[in-house]
Amino acid sequence: MNLGIVNTGRSVRTWTGGRKGASTFMEYSVNEKGPLATNQAPRYLPVETAAVQLHVDSDRPTGSVFGVLANISDTGACVIANSNVPEGPVVVAISLGRRRASLQVPGRVVWCSERVEPIKEIAGYLTGVRFDEAADASIRELLDSESFEPTSEEDH
Repeated sequence: MNLGIVNTGRSVRTWTGGRKGASTFMEYSVNEKGPLATNQAPRYLPVETAAVQLHVDSDRPTGSVFGVLANISDTGACVIANSNVPEGPVVVAISLGRRRASLQVPGRVVWCSERVEPIKEIAGYLTGVRFDEAADASIRELLDSESFEPTSEEDH
């Protein structure tokens, strides 16, 4: 099965290619919150696709989960991941296009929710990450760059 993800600014579109060419298409609002989300920090949207790699300590052969950034704030991020991520410590690597090396910051997965179409095709996992305080300066510098824009109040 193939997984495709496109960030359109106000929404994130995902699709899967399944058996015999069948596919499933889903679109998520970028301001969706996970089941335990209480973060009220202003959110920012990437102006281009921002690839994310979550380095987790687990039994995974690669030790990493891949995805794209749905939205980000000073305190955390929502990532659409290709696999379930257990709650716990994680290193978040954010890459913006080919022009810049990835930013790596420590954090903690605080929720992960599988997203399923009514016909039960898996489209991905919304994953909430809270950044460690040690990441404050790096994240603020990233959000102040031209690669991100704040969401409007109506998006909240």
